[in-house]
Amino acid sequence: MSLVKLVITDIDNTIVPKHKSLSQRALKCIHQLKDKGIYFGLASGRSVEEIRRIIKRWHLQNVDCIVYLNGCGLYDALSDKKYEYYKMKKEWIKETLEFMKQFDVNPIMYYKDHLLTKRLDSIVQMSAQSDEDFYRDEAAKIMYRVKPETMPVIEKYLMENPSNHYIGYKTQNTLIEFSDQRVSKAGALSSFCHKHNIEMKDVVAFGDTTNDNSMLQVSGLGVCMLNGSEDTKCISDRITNKTCDEDGWADFVELNILK
Repeated sequence: MSLVKLVITDIDNTIVPKHKSLSQRALKCIHQLKDKGIYFGLASGRSVEEIRRIIKRWHLQNVDCIVYLNGCGLYDALSDKKYEYYKMKKEWIKETLEFMKQFDVNPIMYYKDHLLTKRLDSIVQMSAQSDEDFYRDEAAKIMYRVKPETMPVIEKYLMENPSNHYIGYKTQNTLIEFSDQRVSKAGALSSFCHKHNIEMKDVVAFGDTTNDNSMLQVSGLGVCMLNGSEDTKCISDRITNKTCDEDGWADFVELNILK
């Protein structure tokens, strides 16, 4: 491995189990990375506001970059600038709503400071009155909550019916998302590295599922969690020895980067 200059990681089911707190072991690793002069970043499908709330809850300081909404946006903390990229056009959002109805799914979208959905649950705060509420404006992405057993069927449908404008990809075994086909975590990450003269070979990226693949592939070392999806394991350079629940991220960092 070359000299590591940046460690960037997905959040849910990678550095922490979903909706869980950062372990003290992982927090110590982040502090040690910073002490060694290694930049640290987070990459997630969540909004930048939501990621900032997570960072505050974890008592983290000096997160150098945040790739949010799966690469639709980048917050560069080194220059204190925010960049936003390609959005889904209204007609594309409408199109996904129409063909996804056949799969009995629940659409979800970030709308201002809330999550908009057709069916409310403990996480989503605002209910849409009709499909039109989802495509009144362009948006970074639209998500669909699906049944685990339906996910392979949807993925097969998307492979057989590709769009020329947007892509659909799995972010959890019960969540599929659509965004402009030019959007990726890799794109936002590469932009940050270019701005700060960091070569991609000096980046270590961690992820667990399909929306992380581009980021893992473009980095010098792409690491998939032991609990990760098979497609992400196949494209990664390394797989952790332990799962996310077992603090696999911290274990890998201790053994391979901080050692």
